[in-house]
Amino acid sequence: MPLCNPRTEASAAAEGRSRYYLSFSLLFWAVAFFVFLSFILTRHSLIWMPDGWEQHYKALCYYATYLRKILYTLLREHQLVIPNWEFALGEGGDILNMLHYYVIGDPIALLGVAVPLRWMHYFYSFSCVLRLYLAGLAFIALVLERRRPSPMALLAGALSYCFSMWSILCVARHPFFLNPLIWFPLLILGIEKLLQGKRPYCFLLAVVFSAVSNFYFFYMIAILGVLYAVVRLLLLRDLSAGKRFLLLLRMGFYAVEGACVAGILLLPLLFMFMADSRASVELPFRLFYPLSYYARLPAATLGPSSQNWYLGGLSVPVLLALFTLFLRKGQSSLLRVCSLICSIFLLFPIFARFFNGMSYAANRWSWAISLLGAYVLVDQWEGLFHLSGREFRRLLWVCIAWYSWMILSDKSRLLDTFAVVPLFFVALLLLQDRPAPSPSGRRPQRSLFILTVCNLLLLSGWFYTPGIQNYLQECMEDRTVYSRLVNSDATAVFRLSNGQVQRLSGRALQRNANLIAGISSTQSYWTNSNPWLNRYRTELEVNEIYFSMTECYGGRTVPLALAGVDYFVTPEYSSVPLPYGFEKLASRNLRSEELWVAIEQLRTELGTEDLQQAQISHLPGSLHADVTIYKNQHTLPLAYCYHSRLSRDQWEALDALQRQQLQLQAVCLEDPSGKAVQSELPELKGPFESYTLPTTVECLSEDVTQTEDGFLTTAKNAKVQIQFSGPAEAETYLHATGFSFQPTSTVALYSDDTSVDPLNLYQAVGWKLMSPAERITHRKNLIYRKDDYTLSLPVTTSSGVSVSLQEISADASFSAGRTDALLYLGYQKEPVTTVTISFPEIGRYHFQDLNVCAVPMKNYADQIAQLRQDAPAGLQFGVDEIRCSLQAEQPELLVVAEPYAKGWTATVDGEPTQVLLANGRYLGLELPAGRHDVRLHYTTPYLHAGAALSAFGLLLTALTVLLTERARRRKQKLCKRKT
Repeated sequence: MPLCNPRTEASAAAEGRSRYYLSFSLLFWAVAFFVFLSFILTRHSLIWMPDGWEQHYKALCYYATYLRKILYTLLREHQLVIPNWEFALGEGGDILNMLHYYVIGDPIALLGVAVPLRWMHYFYSFSCVLRLYLAGLAFIALVLERRRPSPMALLAGALSYCFSMWSILCVARHPFFLNPLIWFPLLILGIEKLLQGKRPYCFLLAVVFSAVSNFYFFYMIAILGVLYAVVRLLLLRDLSAGKRFLLLLRMGFYAVEGACVAGILLLPLLFMFMADSRASVELPFRLFYPLSYYARLPAATLGPSSQNWYLGGLSVPVLLALFTLFLRKGQSSLLRVCSLICSIFLLFPIFARFFNGMSYAANRWSWAISLLGAYVLVDQWEGLFHLSGREFRRLLWVCIAWYSWMILSDKSRLLDTFAVVPLFFVALLLLQDRPAPSPSGRRPQRSLFILTVCNLLLLSGWFYTPGIQNYLQECMEDRTVYSRLVNSDATAVFRLSNGQVQRLSGRALQRNANLIAGISSTQSYWTNSNPWLNRYRTELEVNEIYFSMTECYGGRTVPLALAGVDYFVTPEYSSVPLPYGFEKLASRNLRSEELWVAIEQLRTELGTEDLQQAQISHLPGSLHADVTIYKNQHTLPLAYCYHSRLSRDQWEALDALQRQQLQLQAVCLEDPSGKAVQSELPELKGPFESYTLPTTVECLSEDVTQTEDGFLTTAKNAKVQIQFSGPAEAETYLHATGFSFQPTSTVALYSDDTSVDPLNLYQAVGWKLMSPAERITHRKNLIYRKDDYTLSLPVTTSSGVSVSLQEISADASFSAGRTDALLYLGYQKEPVTTVTISFPEIGRYHFQDLNVCAVPMKNYADQIAQLRQDAPAGLQFGVDEIRCSLQAEQPELLVVAEPYAKGWTATVDGEPTQVLLANGRYLGLELPAGRHDVRLHYTTPYLHAGAALSAFGLLLTALTVLLTERARRRKQKLCKRKT
């Protein structure tokens, strides 16, 4: 019994473990130095463009500032104030629900509170590598729980785990994607301890940290943990079904206990996840992946390649160990079963969707394959050097088959993959049949260990090194990070307005820069999004194809006005249309500070104070203005009042443009709980104006044909022109409903099929005139075709406006599922007469309807003034609250232009009042006539219930510790009596 062992044995075991950890630590940081040497030499950070910079890094910067404010308030004012709502998270958002995915709950991100923003990029890069190091320590702890391998085996496995392709990609892409590498081995370790009857603390802590650090990966960890526990119990010998069930029940109890401890974060996030916008998107069911996926699997398993987020990048020794696991008899049944399960998961997209919360197919659970492969390497290490002749020949044939698969698969015939192939031959030479172990038997093991390290360096070097795959160039230079953080378009507007900016919007804004500047913006790019704002965009047919990425409501005047937007930013010399009523205020060079430093350095370099203009102009980004800033001449405050309403039935009967325009006259009221709204406001009566214009369509070339349901093209960039007679001083819109695209392959084009080539422009004789190589290429494109695509159709008007109609297939990642678009073509004083659409690809473009609409703007200023007339006075935004007062001459509906969320509550004159959903996106309060003081307050939904759950979980944990330690002391006393 372990408890009966002398203390000297325990001390010796602890000392042996310490040597493993020390050896790994020294080796890890040495290998990491060479892995990231290209970053060090070129002074690049691990901040990847775009997501690392736009989401992860800015979330970390905000989180550090957020924590410092909490600490400052606690220490200086002796009050614990933890804000729940941030007005600069897009138009406003829940801090926990929006940022937990990136930083909140992550123990490593907490360390950023001590780092100034100027140096945060150094901490960010270090924290990414630190996560890999902690993952290696967790792996060693797991291995040492079940075996005492040779040091080389353990170190080779740990390094293979730390520097697999998942790690190499994610360390410079999504830092928190590395967290499951830490928590999952600890969870498996906890399961093993429970099976041995040991204390449950490791398991409990693994569950708690997995749950609080990231809900997304906790979901995957939980699924994989349950699978592992079930398989492990089923494979245990000499154990009755009853005992297996009791062990599983015990694990389940501790898992629930750990989840309860994490309840303060887990419970709110669970309900947020269930209401997320992506849950409303219906994706087509596919039994199999496209053929290109299976053709790329060998490359994705061995080299720096990926397929649907399957990132193998396993070292050659790991792959050989996996082969050997199945080639030799009497090997671990557990590892074999786990390997088969992972293989099945990789082959069918339904599993990828399941692990991704039934969203698009993404194998973001494949970090578990890295753990499995590294563990198999440790398990098979000694056996690799004692293969019989027959076993070696089998292994050789399997390697030849694998190599042949790569040769025959077009998608795997990649230079970076074949760069690893020579290591196969070197490894096989090391594994030839050898006699019994001898004093010199460590030499081949050392050689294989060195080969493992070289394999990992080759993998990372090929991926990062400039001139090869050059992923490094997608990461930001250290010298530019802070400058770009504090010199964004949002900060330019903030400085220009002297901090008096209400809400910002624009095209091609620097994503999430407004969060750092502390400005509310219609632009937002976070994985979790407000479902009401997304539903509003769908109902108004805004041409924004991603739920997680919002911009400016398509630049449309009315939605921006009702959002309280007072500044609009566009790239300099942009041809996209401006919203009506915005006038140019200024142009700004966002790199002005960086340029000033460069000019000073140039003066020093040339030894002169007088620089020529030509010398300055040759500095990158020297004299051009990056952005132009416009000011709204008809700004609405962030709170305004309506005196009439539209019912939900009326709203649903309108088309998108009518819904948009009628919001200037009446508010659509809705109770999000589904109950009927009882309102004293009179309904706005119809009939309502239609803005659709009569049109004719002309095909501008013979390569495009108009069909009953759209257009058929037989050449790229074919054009059609829509002709109409538009009014003067009006906004113009292109209205496309039911838009989808069906590509036509070149093989089908030359097949004499009139359904794809109605004018017989492409015939079989043309196919025969092609070279064999060209025909093979076209056939491969057909075989490896994909179901997902993103299209951008250029649209131009007779007035010179250029925009794009975007469409994304239902199979594509992040699709919002929108097939209708009301495309804003700008305001013109002179009538617009034509709209020209270019079709970039060959195929069939389906439109349920395609027409042009025009909205006269002569009454717009008066309508805005009417809404502004009864706006409340003294609108104040505080911590999680909004206050205002107003005098209502008649019953009216107060709209506060802050996104609706279930955590908002309201009081009017101190009395609780129901918060309604106004115009599908904002907060609405119905007020009777008279003077009123209004207060809106926000609390994250289920936060208090989650805190109570955490308190209950901590109580359970305390009881668990008490009972466990009491039982342990009794066992120790019994052991002493026996000895």
